[in-house]
Amino acid sequence: MEQRRTRSWVTGAAAVVMAATMGMAADVDSAGDDERPVVRRLSCHDLAETVRRIERAAALHGLPVFARVDPYAFAAKGPRRAPPARVIVLGAGAGGTPVLLDEDAPSRPRVPLSVVVRSLRGGAAEVSFDSLSERWRDALPQEAATAMARLPEVVALALRD
Repeated sequence: MEQRRTRSWVTGAAAVVMAATMGMAADVDSAGDDERPVVRRLSCHDLAETVRRIERAAALHGLPVFARVDPYAFAAKGPRRAPPARVIVLGAGAGGTPVLLDEDAPSRPRVPLSVVVRSLRGGAAEVSFDSLSERWRDALPQEAATAMARLPEVVALALRD
């Protein structure tokens, strides 16, 4: 089987991160396969409180918040059908966050050290993030892979009551 190539780098450029996060909340519905498994968790807290808790838990694990993005902020004007959402991008080392570019989708960079929080009916929220697949572990700088491996602990701490 031919192995696909994935390039990675750590960036401090907000424009790159913003471009990569646009539409991430919508991607979560269709995401999740062997190469990019997605972890989903339910939060009994609303969107704002869930985001606050994740950011606090990330800080306790030494992961600074690089950006907090509304993935629909630059969507075409018109009726908003998607529930409110935020993408929390965490930093890893040297003041940046990792970005991955897959040769199969060069126009769609990925920001693997991110957490998507979407509002649900009834005041709860859904939290999702990419699991550290073997392919991504091999493509990421060691410090970024280590940080990404901490995401399950960060989310578990944040969602604990």
